[in-house]
Amino acid sequence: MKLVRALSLLCSLVLPLQAQSTWYVDVAATPPGNGSPSAPYSSIQYAINQSTTLSGDTLLVAPGTYAESLRFFGKSIVLKGVGGAAATILQSGTNPHAAIRWIDGEAAGTRLEGFTVQGALNDLTSGGGLECVGAVGEGRGPVAAPKWSQTLSAVPRALSERAQGPRRYRP
Repeated sequence: MKLVRALSLLCSLVLPLQAQSTWYVDVAATPPGNGSPSAPYSSIQYAINQSTTLSGDTLLVAPGTYAESLRFFGKSIVLKGVGGAAATILQSGTNPHAAIRWIDGEAAGTRLEGFTVQGALNDLTSGGGLECVGAVGEGRGPVAAPKWSQTLSAVPRALSERAQGPRRYRP
């Protein structure tokens, strides 16, 4: 019995924990917020950057226009626009990189859902709607963007303007 308890304790310490927290983001919130429903983060990237946001977590993003480009920094998270693509807009601006960058080894489970991406540059080398290099991600519709690209280690390609079904991106 002691051996079973010892093994159980050892496994609980050794096996990686899979986070499953839900964080909230609202561009109209008072910055910076704490990610709760009553005090959401005001920036998507700020929410991703938090040490409390871990792989396996979900970020629920309120409708609005978010003037930012996103990098997931290896966190395999679900980013969901709760108002859908018509109401949840990622306005990339003049950033020379893609609007969404999965370039740090993000694993299966990384997902973008319910966003319109606007203003992303697309030279098929470092810009566009999505850059996926050495990572695995999925876009679930509706996700709208002027151009999507996989770049560098993947074959560049433009996907349809409105991806309605799951799109998987792999290097």
